[in-house]
Amino acid sequence: HFRHALLLFFNQKKTADEDHRILTETYGDVAPSIKTCEYWFRRFESGDFNVDE
Repeated sequence: HFRHALLLFFNQKKTADEDHRILTETYGDVAPSIKTCEYWFRRFESGDFNVDE
């Protein structure tokens, strides 16, 4: 469900850094890394909104 949260934050105009901070505060060590957040934000920015992959 992290990918869905990333998409939600992207649609709310948050940055990958903000998203990572929020997820880390909420989920601790199991939250996705900043690199993972940045990867998904790049995909969303390119128009790829498929989170099933």
